[in-house]
Amino acid sequence: MADLSGTYTPSEWATVAVQAYYDSNADRIVAETNQGGDMVETVVRQVRLPDGRTGRNVPYRKVTATRGKVLRAEPVQALYEQRRVHHVGHLAELESQMTTWVPGTNGSPDRLDALVWGVSALAFKQARTLSFAGTA
Repeated sequence: MADLSGTYTPSEWATVAVQAYYDSNADRIVAETNQGGDMVETVVRQVRLPDGRTGRNVPYRKVTATRGKVLRAEPVQALYEQRRVHHVGHLAELESQMTTWVPGTNGSPDRLDALVWGVSALAFKQARTLSFAGTA
């Protein structure tokens, strides 16, 4: 996994997600749909990369937040405490959110929230040690 956060149009973020899926040989794209609903999957399915690969048949899992961020993050926090999740590379903005975000304050920790969904999708599918590659 990598931090590919940014300010994108729907077409751009879907293209970034599909390209990352292929580049990392991922199992699936996991997307929170609280704000975008079925639009997220629809836009992913419409992606056509310059090399001809598409998002049409990319495995996709939508997740919907039904619990608060803190409750959702607790199982992931436990994995960090057990040293079963490791960061590799440069993830300064994510790590800043991880160490400075205070629950109940304004603003949503987008990178931290994505990390929780990603770790949950990987770790609770099967137990293993997880590593995340950062980008400069």
